[in-house]
Amino acid sequence: MRLYLDASVGKSDILQVLGMMPLQFILRLPEQPLSLHADINGNMQNLNIREVSAKLPTAFNIKAEGKAGNLTDVDHLTANINLDARADNISFLLPMMGLNANSSVCIPNGITFKGNCRANGPQYATDFVATQGGGSLRGRGAFNMRSLAYRANMEAHALPLQNFMPGMGLHPFSGELVADGAGFDFLSSKTRLDARVKVNNFKYTDYDLSNINLKAEVHNGVGRALLDSRTPLLNGIIDLRTLLDNRRIDANVICNLLYADFYKLGLTERPLKTSMTAHLDVKSDLEATHSMQGVVGNIVLRDSAATYRPENILIDIFTRSDSTHANVACGDFVLRVDGAGSVEHILDNFNEVNIEAEKQRKERYIDQLRLRERLPDLSVYFNAGKENILSRTARRFGYEFRDAYINMNTSPVQGINGNVRIDSLVTAGIQLDTIRVNISSDSTKTLFDGQIRNNRYNKQYVFNALFRGAFYQQSLFFGTRIYDDRNRLGVALGVKADMEQNGIRVSLGGIDPVFGYKKFKVNKGNYLFFADDDRISADMRLLADDGMGVKVFSNDSTEALQDLTIGLTRFDLAKVLSVIPYAPNVSGVMNGDFHYINNDTDMSVSSSVRVDNLSYDGCKIGNVASEFIYMPRDEGNEHCVDGTLSIDDQEVCTLSGTYITSGFGHLNADIELQRTPLLMLNGFIPDRLLNFGGYAVGHVKVDGQLNRLDVDGELMFESAYIASEPYGVKMRLCEDPVTITDSKMKFENFQLFARNGNPLTLYGNVDFSNMSNMTMYMRMRANNYLLIDSKEKARSEAFGKAYVNFLGLADGPLDALRFRGRLDVLGSSDITYILRDSPLTTDNQLDGLVKFVNFKNPDDVKVERPPLSGLTMDLTVSIDEGAHVLCALNATKSNYVDIVGGGELRMKYTEVDGLGLYGRYTIGQGEMKYSLPVIPLKTFTIKDGSYVEFMGDAMNPRLNITATEENKTTVTNEAGVGRSVTFECGVEITKTLNDMGLQFTIDAPDDQEIHNELMTQSVENRGKLAVTMLTTGMYLSDNSMARSI
Repeated sequence: MRLYLDASVGKSDILQVLGMMPLQFILRLPEQPLSLHADINGNMQNLNIREVSAKLPTAFNIKAEGKAGNLTDVDHLTANINLDARADNISFLLPMMGLNANSSVCIPNGITFKGNCRANGPQYATDFVATQGGGSLRGRGAFNMRSLAYRANMEAHALPLQNFMPGMGLHPFSGELVADGAGFDFLSSKTRLDARVKVNNFKYTDYDLSNINLKAEVHNGVGRALLDSRTPLLNGIIDLRTLLDNRRIDANVICNLLYADFYKLGLTERPLKTSMTAHLDVKSDLEATHSMQGVVGNIVLRDSAATYRPENILIDIFTRSDSTHANVACGDFVLRVDGAGSVEHILDNFNEVNIEAEKQRKERYIDQLRLRERLPDLSVYFNAGKENILSRTARRFGYEFRDAYINMNTSPVQGINGNVRIDSLVTAGIQLDTIRVNISSDSTKTLFDGQIRNNRYNKQYVFNALFRGAFYQQSLFFGTRIYDDRNRLGVALGVKADMEQNGIRVSLGGIDPVFGYKKFKVNKGNYLFFADDDRISADMRLLADDGMGVKVFSNDSTEALQDLTIGLTRFDLAKVLSVIPYAPNVSGVMNGDFHYINNDTDMSVSSSVRVDNLSYDGCKIGNVASEFIYMPRDEGNEHCVDGTLSIDDQEVCTLSGTYITSGFGHLNADIELQRTPLLMLNGFIPDRLLNFGGYAVGHVKVDGQLNRLDVDGELMFESAYIASEPYGVKMRLCEDPVTITDSKMKFENFQLFARNGNPLTLYGNVDFSNMSNMTMYMRMRANNYLLIDSKEKARSEAFGKAYVNFLGLADGPLDALRFRGRLDVLGSSDITYILRDSPLTTDNQLDGLVKFVNFKNPDDVKVERPPLSGLTMDLTVSIDEGAHVLCALNATKSNYVDIVGGGELRMKYTEVDGLGLYGRYTIGQGEMKYSLPVIPLKTFTIKDGSYVEFMGDAMNPRLNITATEENKTTVTNEAGVGRSVTFECGVEITKTLNDMGLQFTIDAPDDQEIHNELMTQSVENRGKLAVTMLTTGMYLSDNSMARSI
């Protein structure tokens, strides 16, 4: 028999054979015909394949030839086939793989493949080589179908992974895999494996991942895996040894990590590097009994702010069919869990409680007994102080506490009982001294009560909040009282929620309401009713003796689901908010109404509000009034939107337009700014670091879907400025228009003028067409710019005059902004900076000479905030050698460093590494006026060449400063003869700012005898002589006596 084929198949015929295919596959498939060729002779017992080939021009060319025998008998099959293929452009296959042109995976051009496949009964073997882009992948392998024995060897050389997965930071890969074994059931004692994986050369982005080795072996039911990595991301060894059989696993894990970057490995969302050791024993019967015991120790955690060394973690965990136990300890952290039944049983119990609670919620009742009987027997004890890995890790994310305690028990007989205690919790800059919660239950109810309190030593806010509540059969009660720092009742409220047949009724009662120290009367029968059909009914009125009141009522005579009105009368914001812990500092008297109507097809909202004498965070805004209307038009789903904002009875902003609710919603509106005061922004800037003045005028048109609005318009500024009182900065905004086109705000040589009239020029844009991915491109330039020009004021941090040249570029998404630039501080600058918290002012720098006590509270809490996300900065700072800086070490400026000097610095910031400052600032001349314990205020001359060197940590530079003063003293020798000697006494400041080396020095350079005498003294003795002279003005050595002159 002989088969000969020579055919050409067009694109339409190919598609007809393939059937339904993705549209992109059809469009990308080449138009040229597919050429097929075959020349085969022989029979099923002995087949000779002279050639089989397929060629699609510009796409691929595949050829095969060889021999095969016994094709109908798999056990005796023989074959020897050679394959030669080349793929030029087969990207049309991507749609068949579920990928498109924007996918991170692609098929590059120029792939070649040559290989050989052999079969001899149950024995199969292959060897091949594939190439692309100058790299190659070679492989050899064999497999026995009867014994399941296998052997494989693969070697990659400069394989260009970046061509297959572009945009992922991959580089060419070189490595090898060798495996030799039999069987795939690793719980069988007959399975064996010897495998080795080695990464010879590979980079991911800028990280070298070469030199990774993995070995694995299994013999006679004993397995071992060893990972040895020596890369910048993971440097260490992980060694796993285990006994394997069908009934149990008994494993031992030893880990010695010298370095691991969890952030770059993708294991954490914020920068975190670590080193540690671990020794864990893991056992399992592969059914219900599992355990793990061991220790994780020598832990070092490093983030962008600091280095932490937590205590060792001790682990003892087991679960079996009758019980579960866990004990984890680390320093002053303890977690103990004890439960009846396996972990699966305990989790199933909680799931049953959740199902029952959801059922009761839907049916509007609470059956404590049915909930309780589904609870597991479980006790949880947790106690943590400040010295453990949990507390240290929490501090990285802006949370800190002195002590946390939980003791909770659940039982199908006793219900839920326990208590929670947290002391000195700090989060988001808020400190809460005491938090207490107690829970108890019986067959009919669950009671809870607690306290949140700040004691009188709290520097933020002193208050005492008490609360209590209960779950009953068909109701819930919650009551709270808040007392101020003088134990006056500022807030009191009691709320009851009753589950009724058709909904939930909420009412005030149980406690006479108090808001802002005022007692309110509430109407009898007050209620808010949330019906099952989404209707809301209300009749709730609170009124104080001075006329201040709040009312919520509904119009139930309409067919609307909700027809609600909320009214406020003489509502004193300052008094109400003053007793609510950590409420914003807002004052003013509010009057107004809010009206809301909702039915099946549309809704309407209207409001009229006025706040007299509005002030936010101490910034007076004025009498503010607003009107807003949102209501349907006659034409179906179209609504009108109108609003006005007035300040001191002058209309400053209007909104007018329409909103269509169909689809994704469409807004078409015009916004007019009519001398809108920029001071409205000041109250929303933390610590008033910046303040705005002047007015904004302009027109903006908004059109489009809410998630992608198209904004066009023009803004102008009148008498506008940006200022920073603490830093003496004031910049006047030019009155050139800022245009907005296609949601892109454009700055075309927009200028901010300094007081010397020189401008900071901006050129670029802010693109907010995609609100979820706003971008910026902004070039900035200034010459001889008077950045700081101010006299000292109460809030001043810096004052004087600072002249700079500046060139910068900010570009990229706002959440991943890149900033690069250069700042030159000119020699005409003369600045005073007040350093209000300096290590140079502490009293512990004379340890070893004099002992002092620091009376600061050792428990003072300082929380490190998370780093700025997304920002990347690279700023070169050049300080002219003539620039004069006086750095005051205290608010009175009695201690100061007054210097003239310069240097080249580089400031860098990334989310991974935080802020880094590099370079050297060299002092040309200057003096230091400094008082130390027992040493009166002295003025030291700083020697030329002293310097401050920054090596990354901007707040902890390396110091090399020598400062001296001259003291003239009469020295008397043993014979009673005296002479006048000039001494140079002073200090040498070395090491770093946080770990300062402070050494007192003394010398008599013009008196050889005294100089030689001093040189024979130890450094410690010379330091004591220097302290004595600085304190008394006298030179008191064993050989000489002196008095000051």
